[in-house]
Amino acid sequence: MPTPRPLAADSPSGGAGSTTAAASVRATAVGPADSAPLDSGAADSGAAGTLRGGQAVPILPSGDLDRAAACYRYLGFTVLGRAADYLRLALGPVELHLYLDPALDPLRNGSGCYLRVPDPAALRTAWSDDGVNCLDLPGTAAYGTSLFAVIDSDGNTLRIGPLRETGVHSA
Repeated sequence: MPTPRPLAADSPSGGAGSTTAAASVRATAVGPADSAPLDSGAADSGAAGTLRGGQAVPILPSGDLDRAAACYRYLGFTVLGRAADYLRLALGPVELHLYLDPALDPLRNGSGCYLRVPDPAALRTAWSDDGVNCLDLPGTAAYGTSLFAVIDSDGNTLRIGPLRETGVHSA
């Protein structure tokens, strides 16, 4: 786990940030199949009701934000914002953030995230056609169906899978 560090005054990592088109994405949560559902489909009351329509944004480490920006632009991401220690990116409805960790060793980085996209098969085809190494992931159904994975320039694993059929998490 990274050591807490002071953030630049212009860093969006404090929670405040501009609203983007990606803000309309539903929340994406990934956990083991036996984990408790985040939304049981019950009436919109309490915390679950206030989160309906929200989203989660992965925040991954980067040893070099310029290199990371170039890597993600190659994958088709758009840079939404940049600070000295923080980078905000989007690919269609998917948003991804990176924070600067100069001591990061890409060969030892175990960080990653699960990205739900509308058409993962088409994305894999497009990335493969551009020379991106898309990896097969056998045996990942307990955490959501991953159709493939990509390792970024910092060693972060991006697991790619389909959107859920409904906004309700199943057990």
